Amino acid sequence: MSTSTSSSIKQAESYSNWSELPVDLLEMVAKKLTSIEDLYSLGGVCHSWRYVGLSIRKSKNKTLPWLMLTANYTHTHRDFFSVAENKTYTSNYPKAFYDCQCWGSPFGWLVTFSFDRGLLHLLNPFSPLSPRLSLPPLWTFGKSDLSSTRRSLFIYKAVVVLLHSHSVRECNYHNRFLVFVIYGLSKNLAYSRPGDKTWTTVSFQETTSSGGQEDILQLNGQYYSVDSNGSIWLLCDVAADGPNPPTAIPFASPPPMNELLKKRCGKSGRTFSLLEMDAELHLAVRFQHRNTRKTLLIEIFKCDASTCEWQKLTTLGGYVLFLGTCTSISVKASGYSATNCTPGCIYYCYDDYKNHIVTVPPDIGIIDVTRREIMFLNVDDKRTCHFSAPAWVVPTLL
Repeated sequence: MSTSTSSSIKQAESYSNWSELPVDLLEMVAKKLTSIEDLYSLGGVCHSWRYVGLSIRKSKNKTLPWLMLTANYTHTHRDFFSVAENKTYTSNYPKAFYDCQCWGSPFGWLVTFSFDRGLLHLLNPFSPLSPRLSLPPLWTFGKSDLSSTRRSLFIYKAVVVLLHSHSVRECNYHNRFLVFVIYGLSKNLAYSRPGDKTWTTVSFQETTSSGGQEDILQLNGQYYSVDSNGSIWLLCDVAADGPNPPTAIPFASPPPMNELLKKRCGKSGRTFSLLEMDAELHLAVRFQHRNTRKTLLIEIFKCDASTCEWQKLTTLGGYVLFLGTCTSISVKASGYSATNCTPGCIYYCYDDYKNHIVTVPPDIGIIDVTRREIMFLNVDDKRTCHFSAPAWVVPTLL
């Protein structure tokens, strides 16, 4: 055997442990990766590979939302379906996921609610080294005596918003996020920051409020909510730390919804979601079948900022929407040309049987807005116990 051959074999053997590859070589490979999915896989190999993946996260931290799949009470992990790759990833976080319901966000963070312990947290499952941030517990709502069944249904929706003076990657986690929750049978609205002792309730005018909110949106430094009638409210003095308590005032009347579908589906067959496109306020109206609760159509309306009048959209103008039981997310399809992202489509996930043991799978699909066609989105989720509902989340490495 020649000396050169022997040397090559010894060199190969010395690198048989992939965790010992030189950092500069790993960085060269990592910089060739084009998506957070690849970086997520890279970081799962070992500690040194994760370090390299995190070192280049700023230029690569961009991907379509992942769909967090349904989970049962005993699950200590969550499965995430990547639309871009048509692939499922798993995040194991036993202490954070067991007996917890979860809601997604556009910032990589989940709101988790342990209905046994009544504790709420903010958690980033894609960055296990990031802290788990405490939110005020259930009993600060004055509802500590709820039965387990009522407690599991107590929070209707949780929404994470980024305070406009902060960036997603700032290390001061406690001050950069505001968390809204819609809670109780009356669907009241409250908010808090991580580390707060109690939730702050938003007051609505009793003479005009429907008594039930369905979604919240932060837009251009303002906060809006939509109630179960489709009316829009402007939230005032939110997180202002001033003497005035947060209140809501009427902002816009419900949009001119499809009258045929309104009669066919009834009031209980409509779901409202607020969203932003081109820095303008939009409202999505989902119509459901009375019996199957499946989505029949989703209409999108744009609100004129000066007149508060509504315009029904027949196209999304290159946007792709992700709607469901969590924060609504809109992205420009042109920024994701190398993926399976289809412009002019709405990806949706709803679970109208949340927290019940049923055999009906979640309502998940794709709507082509221009053609008004519904397509099936196969995420291969076979679970029948919907303790934690599916939700969209944009994975973010910290």
